[in-house]
Amino acid sequence: MQNQKNTNVTVEWVVGQLETDGNFSLNIASDGNLKPVVKFSSTSNTNTLDLFADWIRSIGLNPSFESGKQVRASSVKVQGKEQVLRLLRVLRQSQISFTGGKFRDALLVYTALTKSLTPAQKIGLKKSLHKANRHEADFKTSTQTVSRQEYEHRKGLPLGSSITESETILRHIDIVCVMHRKCLLDQCGKKTLSVPPDYIKGVVDGDGSISVITQVRNERIDWGLNFSLALDANSAVTAEIVKYCLNSNATITQVQSRKNPNQITSLNLALRNEKDIGSVFDYFNVHGRPLGDLRNKELDLAYEYQLLKQNKGLKEYPIALAFLKKI
Repeated sequence: MQNQKNTNVTVEWVVGQLETDGNFSLNIASDGNLKPVVKFSSTSNTNTLDLFADWIRSIGLNPSFESGKQVRASSVKVQGKEQVLRLLRVLRQSQISFTGGKFRDALLVYTALTKSLTPAQKIGLKKSLHKANRHEADFKTSTQTVSRQEYEHRKGLPLGSSITESETILRHIDIVCVMHRKCLLDQCGKKTLSVPPDYIKGVVDGDGSISVITQVRNERIDWGLNFSLALDANSAVTAEIVKYCLNSNATITQVQSRKNPNQITSLNLALRNEKDIGSVFDYFNVHGRPLGDLRNKELDLAYEYQLLKQNKGLKEYPIALAFLKKI
């Protein structure tokens, strides 16, 4: 029942990790050249950073590290045109590509690095990163970011030229993304989509959570299990694929911005019925555990809870209290 984790890192696991905890960015240097960065961050699953870095080295690249009090999360980065291009080409060898918003980001960065672009097009592609499509408004700038208009002004370009000159390239990227999503959803609906288990493990290692939940009522403890997966707003297809692979009755809800109720900030996939959560255990029993230490600790507690519940140990106060302290 309690399969041991396999620490062999595959490209499919890396794709799943980047799907949830990865970030693609393009910076424009003072000389006009593009400086791409692929970053993988983690706040809790610390061993996944080491696994990711070791895999990066195994394909001949040199990762850099970022940690400390000045950053929100420790991270591993791949930087520079040649290194990022090589990484993207290796990722394309995966049995499954990105399924959510990272598909567009990766395609956009790859396009930017393999095409001969005008200064305006470079700005246009940079400013279109992390969007669902080219029609979305630019993100608000801060003291640490530069607006589209400021970039155009610095390069002596007409205002709005980065939009008009990059329109053809971005329209092609968006068409590819729409076709990619449609193909994945069609295969899900027909139950013909083949998804490597390592990809699902990578996604769950990233933003999944398996927890034993408790509620005290009239000096009685009610116990339960919860499985959830937090995804960015552009990852509806990813959520559907995870639901499809787990063969579950998961609910997928949109999380709205507190400041702007019309804005969707993230998605949440959840299983709260213990019978439904059994599909998660079944999946990992068949395909092996995730690689992250945190997910494995959560699985250990969940398995222990199930065993205690089966043996009615949770009805004995000393046993229940000892287990409660582990949560």
